Amino acid sequence: MHLDVDVLDSREFLATDYPNDSGLTAAELVSLLAPLTSSPGMIGFSLACYNPDRDLDGGAELLTELLSTAFSA
Repeated sequence: MHLDVDVLDSREFLATDYPNDSGLTAAELVSLLAPLTSSPGMIGFSLACYNPDRDLDGGAELLTELLSTAFSA
């Protein structure tokens, strides 16, 4: 599975080079990821488009919480 974090709405997540004004909320993304990450067929995961230079509002913490929630579902 590959996740580009620029799918997140820029009102919740700014730490990307490609802000999305009509993206998913963190809760919506967790709802989509949870069944996929718990699937026995998923054998790998990658994350892209996170830019730490643009992380002025805790984006890394949000991603950590989001992925922790999705993978523990």
